[in-house]
Amino acid sequence: MASARGAAQRHSWYVVFPKFVAWLLAAGMALAVLLLAPTPVAADQNPPTCTQNNLALDIGRDKTIVRNGDTILYTISAANLDSPQGSACNLTGTTFTFVAPAADGTPTGPRTILRSNIDFPAGTTRTVLGQVPYLVAVNPGVTDTVAEATANGTLHDAPINDQANVMKTLGSTVTQPHTPLSASVTLTGTVPPLTAVYVYVEKNDSSTPASMSSVTLTDDGCSPIVSAGGDANANKLLDPGESWGYVCSRPITKPGIYVSHIAATGVNSEDRLAGPPESTKVSLDVKAAKALPATSTFKGALPVTGPGVPVAPLGVVGVVMICAGGFLLRRRASGS
Repeated sequence: MASARGAAQRHSWYVVFPKFVAWLLAAGMALAVLLLAPTPVAADQNPPTCTQNNLALDIGRDKTIVRNGDTILYTISAANLDSPQGSACNLTGTTFTFVAPAADGTPTGPRTILRSNIDFPAGTTRTVLGQVPYLVAVNPGVTDTVAEATANGTLHDAPINDQANVMKTLGSTVTQPHTPLSASVTLTGTVPPLTAVYVYVEKNDSSTPASMSSVTLTDDGCSPIVSAGGDANANKLLDPGESWGYVCSRPITKPGIYVSHIAATGVNSEDRLAGPPESTKVSLDVKAAKALPATSTFKGALPVTGPGVPVAPLGVVGVVMICAGGFLLRRRASGS
C-alpha cells in the first residue's frame, strides 16, 4: 500500500514539474520583454512653463532666375528659440525632409531626408540641416520651379503631446528663351556681275515670356546686314511670337561655291544673360554664266528657279526693297 502511494506521488511530480518549468520560462520571457522594451516618450509639458510651438524652418537658394541645365543649391535650416510671444516647447522624434521640384515645376520631385527622428529641444539655435543641389529640368512653358522643406515631430506642449508639422516652399523663376535662325539666298541676273541676296529670319518662339534685346546677326560671307522689319510693337525687343527679317547683298563675279555662316546673338530680358547661340549656313553654287537661270534661290544647297528679275535698272537698293517686301508677304501669308 505504501509502495503504491509513493509511486502515485512520483507520477504526479513527473507530470507537474515540467508544467512548472514551462510556466517559469514563460514568466521569465515576459519579464525580459518588459525590461528590455524601450521606454515610451512620456507625455509632458517640457519645459514645464513652455507656451509656444516656435519651430522655425528656413529654406533658401543661391539663384532666383534659372534656365534648364542650371543647378540650384538649396540650404535648409531650423531653430527652436523663445520668442517675444512666449517660451518654446521641446520637440522629439523630429524628421526634416527636402522635396525637389518635378518636371512640371511643383514640389513633387525626389525626396531627401536631411535628419531623421532627432530631438530638437527648446533653445536650439539656427542649425543648418543640409544643402541639396537640384539640376533644373522642367517642361516647356514652366515658368516657376518650387521646392519644399518639411519638419514633422512630437511637440511637448501639454500633458498630452501633439504632432508638430511645419512646411515651407520656395520658388525660382524659370526662363526658356528659344530663337531659331533661318536663312536663304537668291541669285539674280544673267551676266556677271550677278547679285546674291541673302534673307535671314530670327524668330522668337520661346515657351516662356522671354523677350530678346540687342539682337545682332553676322554673316561671314556678306555685309552689311540690314533690318527688313518685324518689330510689331516697335519696342526694340524680339518678343515671343515675333519674327524679324534681315537682308544682305553681294556681287558674284565668277563661278564657284559660296558658303555663308550666319550667327545670331541677343540678350534675354529676364535674366540679362546671352540667349542661346543660333547659327545656320547657306551654300550658293554658281555655275558658268551661260548656264544660269534668271533667278535662283538657295536654302542650304537646294536651288529653286523662278522668273527673272532685271537687276541692272534696280541696283542693290531695289533688290533689298524687293526682298524686304517678299519677307513681309511671307509673314502675312503664314499668319505670323
